[in-house]
This record gives sequence, structure tokens and C-alpha cells, in this order.
Amino acid sequence: MASRYVVPRIEQRLHLDTLYDAAMWETIPSLELAAFPWYRSGTRHRTRARLVHDGERIIAEFVCEDTHISSRIIDLNGAVWNDSCVELFLRPDPARDRHYFNIEINACGTLLMAWGADRNTRAYIGFDDAKDIKIFHSVSGMLKNESPHDTSWRIVAPLPLSVFRRLSGLPLAIEAGTRWTGNFYRCGGITNPQFACWSPIDHPVPDFHRPEYFGELEFG
Repeated sequence: MASRYVVPRIEQRLHLDTLYDAAMWETIPSLELAAFPWYRSGTRHRTRARLVHDGERIIAEFVCEDTHISSRIIDLNGAVWNDSCVELFLRPDPARDRHYFNIEINACGTLLMAWGADRNTRAYIGFDDAKDIKIFHSVSGMLKNESPHDTSWRIVAPLPLSVFRRLSGLPLAIEAGTRWTGNFYRCGGITNPQFACWSPIDHPVPDFHRPEYFGELEFG
């Protein structure tokens, strides 16, 4: 059975400070990144994710247990997957179009976002559009080295549909009953790779660009 998540709608357009506040998310159903298809060793850290929308933004929250937090990439669209990193892949028209978005954010809030039909042919977000994505990250600063005091980190990413539209060229809209597909992922950085996902993947080597394994997302 395919993984499935209902994305609740928040009726009012909330200010960023409210979206960043953990209290806002307490009543939102969460999902677990509990599949480790390429596990070899180390702690399977817990990763919890939630999505909401307000009709013009998709807002993602990730909460990650982590005793080895590392974040070294500071450039937009850099190789954030080598850091402690969370990822959200979204496919808005799964019945007719192979294209999908990948949104990848390291523990210090560095963003990679792209659109394309496969991992090798992708259009990447530009600086002007990236400025419209105001990411909250609980780890302060632009860089983070592992520390014996590491316990967890949190990301909140409000993603405007206007950015999705400009990147894809599609007139995307969300209303009650809209159905997309997607997946949630976690990379672990240097010491503990993690390679966790929400919707399980059956592939011999680590590869998150597998839309055939995306789960179902229904917008409320």
C-alpha cells in the first residue's frame, strides 16, 4: 500500500513568526521517515515531518534527532545532501507529467531547489526566487561542525506557490482535493548517513530521485 498523507489547510495567512513557532505545529498530524532502505550501521535517528498549506504556500516542518550535526555547504543549490539535510520531493501532476520538484535544506538552512523529469535534467532556482523562501533553522550560523552536545535540529520552510510556478512554468494551484505525489528524505552528514525516507524505496544503491516510489499527498 502506498504511503499517504493529508496536507491540512490553515485558513488564515499566518505570519512567519507564527509558522516558525513549534506550538503552531502541535495539532498538525506528522509523518515519520521510518524507512532505511540502505542502512548499514549507526543509530537510526528519528525524523518527523509535517506539511500544511494556505492556498498560496506549502509549509514544511522537519524535526530531526541527531547526535552528529554537520553543515558545511553555504552556496545556493550546492551539494547540501552531503550535510545533515532534509529533502522534500513533490510531483504536482503524477498522472500526465514526469517532472517533479526537489527541495533540499541542510541544518543551517542552505537551500537547493530544482525542477525536472529526472536527476540529470533539472532547472535550478535562482537567487531572486530563493529570497522569497524564508527558512527557519534551529542551528544558528551558516556552518556547523559535529559536537558531543548535538541532540536535534529543526527546519521550517514556507514555500510560495509563486516560486513553484516560476520554476516550472506551470499554472499550479492548490484547493481542497488536489492530489500530488511526493516523498520526504533525510541525509545524515559525515558520521551517520541515515538515508531515511517516508515512502519506502526498493533500489540497490542510495537514490532519492525515484518518483515511482512517491507516496500520495492530498490537500485539504
